[in-house]
Amino acid sequence: MLMYTFQQKMAFHSIVRNALGAEAEGTEDMLLDIQQNLSYMIEEYEETHDEEDIFVLDKDTIGKLLEESNVPEEKAQKIEKSVE
Repeated sequence: MLMYTFQQKMAFHSIVRNALGAEAEGTEDMLLDIQQNLSYMIEEYEETHDEEDIFVLDKDTIGKLLEESNVPEEKAQKIEKSVE
């Protein structure tokens, strides 16, 4: 089972919010879309893997997540670099 702590969630949201522009129009909607898509990815992973397997939000997974969430390429690259 994935342990996604409150601190990790807040750190990820902070990175995304900074990259998208905290006050930019559409940022909140995009954050919600990213979070929803991440939840789907985790659910799918848990359905196909053992409980001992750990879901890792690596560069490839983040890239796929941002693409599925329709994050503009420029912003996606900024987020990926910050997460690294």
